[in-house]
Amino acid sequence: MFGKLLKYEFKSVGIWFFGLYGLAALISLAAGIWIRANLKASKLSNSSYSTNFYSRSQGILAFILFSLLLAIFIAIFIATLLIIIRRFYNNIFGREGYLTLTLPVSTHKTLLTKLFVAFICTICSGLIFILSFFLLILPSLTIGPFLTYFTETLSQAVNILTKPEVILAILSFLLGITTSILEIYFAIALGQLFQDYRGLLAFGFYFLISFVRSTLNILIGTGNNGFISLMSTNNSFLDCYHLTLNIIFLIVYGLVFYFSTHYIIKNKLNIQ
Repeated sequence: MFGKLLKYEFKSVGIWFFGLYGLAALISLAAGIWIRANLKASKLSNSSYSTNFYSRSQGILAFILFSLLLAIFIAIFIATLLIIIRRFYNNIFGREGYLTLTLPVSTHKTLLTKLFVAFICTICSGLIFILSFFLLILPSLTIGPFLTYFTETLSQAVNILTKPEVILAILSFLLGITTSILEIYFAIALGQLFQDYRGLLAFGFYFLISFVRSTLNILIGTGNNGFISLMSTNNSFLDCYHLTLNIIFLIVYGLVFYFSTHYIIKNKLNIQ
């Protein structure tokens, strides 16, 4: 049944995300081809082309392409955030909650399904930004030098990824995403405990929880975490210590948010 829940969740959000991801990739590639064509023409043609390169038509086309790309990126960011919020709220605390709660699955499975889908959507949204940048510069690259550079970079990346501090940083980053999603869920669950102004109260609870977390992070010394920690010092042992401490507290935060949300859904649910 858990697999069917995941399939339903991905089917519900997949059409919109695949459409946005496809548009981002297509526009990035089109902008990359435009950049290559203009750079190539500026080298081969006479000086009169340089004036045409900065002509009004070229400027308008560039503005349209990069404005569309920026708009798509913003849409992906907003869509990801809305998926995290709306799918959770509507499916559990909204009218759809009556149907969700009649399914023969435990509250844990329902909550884990929402969390897993939100996590995957967040990761994919981040990866599409990287892919779009790659497609933006790909048409301008020369294949031979690019393959050499790519092979060397891949080899260096493998060596870097085997370092303990980098592994801990990646784990901290992934746990940070998971904890942030659970933090949103917990704020929404707290907001629905009240009869009126649920959305506003959930918004307020989120900022209150974030403030408490930030204060605790500063007090316990985990304010710099993830990849930021690696750039702040060259001491490998110190990096590992701070990252390990950060991971421990991320796990604690995540467990508190998860089980508090589960308790509210299980015992304090108030569907409107």
